[in-house]
Amino acid sequence: NAGLVDIVNMFRSCTKLTRIVGIISLADTANLNSDVFLYCSKLERVRIRNLKKNISFQYSPLLSLESLQYLVQNAANTTAIIVTVHADVYAKLTDPTNTDWYAINEAALAKNISFATA
Repeated sequence: NAGLVDIVNMFRSCTKLTRIVGIISLADTANLNSDVFLYCSKLERVRIRNLKKNISFQYSPLLSLESLQYLVQNAANTTAIIVTVHADVYAKLTDPTNTDWYAINEAALAKNISFATA
């Protein structure tokens, strides 16, 4: 499976980044850290395939429903992973009355993925 191997700090401090066109496909041994999207406060759309490790979007309050749906549907984890999100996003994910967002949380739990906020 071909894919990116090292994305440590790849988009760090990209304060004007709103969307990533295409798909970030991670190699099985991808090296990433919690700073990949550090200070990306305008990030709305990113599609990540083959996620196997924890990742953080804690500085991205505008992250879209579609981004998280894609991440969960295409994760390849075999152990538990944590996706850290901004408090505004976390509130939507954990609100049972917000059915579309809450459904992502439910799907994630079924795949051993949990959401957290910093």
